[in-house]
Amino acid sequence: MKKTILMVLVSLAIVLPLWSATIYVDINASGNDDGSSWTHAYTSLQSALNVAASPDEIWIAKGTYVPSYDYGLAGGNRSTYNHFRLINGVTVYGGFAGTESVVSERTNYAPGQDNETILSGDLGGDHCYHVFYHNSISLDNTAVLDGVTISDGMAYYVDSEQPQHVYGGGMYNNTCTPTLVNVTFKNNEAKYGGAILNTRSGLSMTNCSFTGNYATVSGGAIYNTSGAPILINGLISDNTCDGDGGSICLLSSAMQMTNVTITGNSADNGGGIYSNNSDPELYNCIIWGNSSTTNGNEIYIDTGAPILNYSCYGNDAGDIYNNGGTLTATNNCITTNPLFVGVSNNADHPYSISGISPCADTGNDSYCTESYDIRGNGYDRKLDKTTGAAGTIDMGTYEYKVGDDALPVELVSFTASYKANTIHLEWTTASEIDNLGFIIERKSKNTQWQQIASYLQNEQLTGQGAKQSSTHYSYNDTSVLPDNQYSYRLSEVSTSGQVNVLSTTTVEITRTPTSTQLFAAYPNPFNPTTTLNYNLAKDSHVTLAVYDVLGRKIKTLVSGQQTAGEQSVSWDGTTNSGTAAPSGMYLTRFQAGNTSQVQKILLMK
Repeated sequence: MKKTILMVLVSLAIVLPLWSATIYVDINASGNDDGSSWTHAYTSLQSALNVAASPDEIWIAKGTYVPSYDYGLAGGNRSTYNHFRLINGVTVYGGFAGTESVVSERTNYAPGQDNETILSGDLGGDHCYHVFYHNSISLDNTAVLDGVTISDGMAYYVDSEQPQHVYGGGMYNNTCTPTLVNVTFKNNEAKYGGAILNTRSGLSMTNCSFTGNYATVSGGAIYNTSGAPILINGLISDNTCDGDGGSICLLSSAMQMTNVTITGNSADNGGGIYSNNSDPELYNCIIWGNSSTTNGNEIYIDTGAPILNYSCYGNDAGDIYNNGGTLTATNNCITTNPLFVGVSNNADHPYSISGISPCADTGNDSYCTESYDIRGNGYDRKLDKTTGAAGTIDMGTYEYKVGDDALPVELVSFTASYKANTIHLEWTTASEIDNLGFIIERKSKNTQWQQIASYLQNEQLTGQGAKQSSTHYSYNDTSVLPDNQYSYRLSEVSTSGQVNVLSTTTVEITRTPTSTQLFAAYPNPFNPTTTLNYNLAKDSHVTLAVYDVLGRKIKTLVSGQQTAGEQSVSWDGTTNSGTAAPSGMYLTRFQAGNTSQVQKILLMK
C-alpha cells in the first residue's frame, strides 16, 4: 500500500506544472519585507534573487538598487566584488511604479523617466567591478532581464590573478547567454567592454541601448570575443574608447545586428566598429557620425569580412579602413546623411529620424521580425513614412511615425506678445534639417487663416538648411487692431516643398491698459536708436526725457497730454540741439500722473 501511494505521488510530481511566483521589490516599501506584494516588497533586489527559482518573476519598482553580495568571490571582504546574477528560468522585470498587477501596465521606465529602475555599481565612494557577473555558470537564454538601466560598473582590477575583472563594467558574460530586453547600459567603464563583455557567448539583446560608456583599451560599449550575440533594435551612441572600437570591438566574432543605430562614438581606431578577424553582419543599420583619431571613423577592418545589407554608413575619406579585411556593402546600402533629429542625449528619442530621412522606408522587411521599434508598444515597425499605414521598414533603431515623431525642424518654443500696437513673435529651434524657411499665418475672431509672412519675401524667415544647434527667430506684426484676439500658425518648408505645421499661439489685445508703466528700452545697449514703450491706464500729462549721469537733461522725448492706451517713442541718440550724444550711460525719466520711473540705457558707438 505504501509503495502504491509513493508511486502515485511520484507520478503526480512528474505531470504537475511548476507554479510561477511573482516576487516584488521596492526600495521604498514599508511592509513586512517578504516580497509577497508591493506593500510587503523586498527592499533589495538581492533578497529576491536569493529566493527566486524557475519559473518565478521578479518585479522591481522604480529607484536605484546596488549589489550587496559577492557570491563568495572574495570571501565577503571587498565590496568591489559585489554583483548581481541572473537565474535560469527567472525573468527580472524593472520599471514599475509599484502599483501594477500585470507587466503590460509598465510605463515611463526609460532612462530619465518617472519609473526608471537603475541597477548601479556605485556603492558610495567605491564602485563594484561588474553590476552583473556571469562567469561560466551555465546561464542560458531562459534567464531574462527586462526594463532596467545598468550603470556605474567599473572593471579596473589590476591584480594579474583576477584578469576577468577588467572586462564588462556593466555585465560580464563568459559562456553565458542571458536574454536582455529593454535594457540600457549607461556610464559604465572597463579596460575592455565598458558596458558589456561577451566571450564564447551568444546572448540575445532586443530594444537595448548603450550610451556614455567608456573603455581604456577596447570596446567603449561592447567587447565580444568568440561568439555570435544578436542585437535587434539597438542604439549605441556617445561611447568612447582610448584604443579600438568606440562602440564595439569584435575579436573572432560573428555578431549580428538588425535595425541598430551606431553614432556619436569615438576611438583611436574604429570610432564605430573595430572588427578583428571577425565577420559581423549588419541589416537595416545606420553607422554614421562616429570618429577616430587614427584610422576608421566608422569601421576599422583588421582581417575578416563584415557584411552590410540595406544599411546606411559613412563612406567619406577616412571612414572605412581596411587592414587586410574586406567590407561587403551590397543590397541597397546608402552612404548619405541620415539626417538625425533629437541628437541630444537629453532628447526623448536621441538619434531618431524624420520622414525626409533617406533611411525612411528604405530597409528590408524580411530582416526584422520585431513588431515594435526600440520604444516598444505603440511604435510599430514597418510603417509608411507618408501615411503612417503599414509599409516598408526604416533603417536604424527608430521607425518614423507620421504625426507623432519629430518634424525636420525641432521647435523649442513659439510665443507671441503685444506691445505698442505690435505683436512680437519669437521662436527657437533646437535643430533643423533640410529647412528652406518659415511661413507665418494669422487669423482673428472674424477671419480664417491667412498667410502674412514667408521666407520667400522676408530674409529673417529663412531657415538654416541643416544645423544641429539652436537658432532664434523673431517677426513683428504691425497690422493689428485693439480689442481683438489673434492666433498665429508657424510652419516650415523643406527643400522638397513639403509644408509642416510646427505650432500655433494666441494673444489677446485690449485697448486700455490696466496700469501705467514704462517698459524696458529695446534694444539696450543700442546704436543708434532705442525704443521706449509705455502704457497709460488713463488720459495723462506725460513727460519722458533723457538725462546724462550728472543729471543734465539731454533730450526731451515727450511732454504733453496723451490718451490712455499703449504708447511708444524712440531716441536716436541726439540732443535737444540736434548734435550727437557721446557714448555712455544715460537715464530715462518717465512721469505720468502719480507714476514715476527711471531706467538706465547704454549708448554704444
